[in-house]
Amino acid sequence: VEVWMVTGDSRRTAHAIARKLHLSTDRVIAEALPTSKVEHVRRLQGRGLRVAMVGDGVNDSPALAEADVGMSMGAGAEIATEASDMILVSGKVSDVCTALDLSRVIFRRIQMNLLFSMMYNLLSIPLAAGLFFPIFHTRLPPTVAAIAMALSSISVVCSSLALRWYKPPDVRASARQSRMRRHLPSFLQRFGSNAYTAVVQVEDDDSEGRIVEMV
Repeated sequence: VEVWMVTGDSRRTAHAIARKLHLSTDRVIAEALPTSKVEHVRRLQGRGLRVAMVGDGVNDSPALAEADVGMSMGAGAEIATEASDMILVSGKVSDVCTALDLSRVIFRRIQMNLLFSMMYNLLSIPLAAGLFFPIFHTRLPPTVAAIAMALSSISVVCSSLALRWYKPPDVRASARQSRMRRHLPSFLQRFGSNAYTAVVQVEDDDSEGRIVEMV
């Protein structure tokens, strides 16, 4: 994940937040107008990258609409929520981690369902058509074939419903692991995985949230 901070705040404020987030200053664009945010999104897309924009203000809405995926805060401006593809209802920046993880889990489940249904049908259709009759000298009764076809759909639906037991990732644990890896030798840092490198963690000590670090 390649993280940029594009903000309309002053350069001093933006760099102070970037230092807290351990974000390199060359990835900070301060005093940006709405058009500047759109131009930066297009610049990243021109490099062949898929861009996700997170914002909550009126000035963010053009960039939210231009990005491949726009994420707005639930407590943000109404025009921002209308321009975005996804709304983080709780208003926590850390929910970006959950959104990324959930999208990966759903996509893997779609792939698994597709693979299962293809294998099931590749085996069941020839069996129902009597392709194996010369070998086994028996045919599949129509009632059994109909039940088998229904079971194919039921299994895929049940697999999709299993997503109800999805558990969001523990962002704080990922942050602690990231801090520990920073102190390891470089040849050891490649071991283990941190799927949310460079995603903002938000401390919930107050109602608005306080940016703590980049995890």
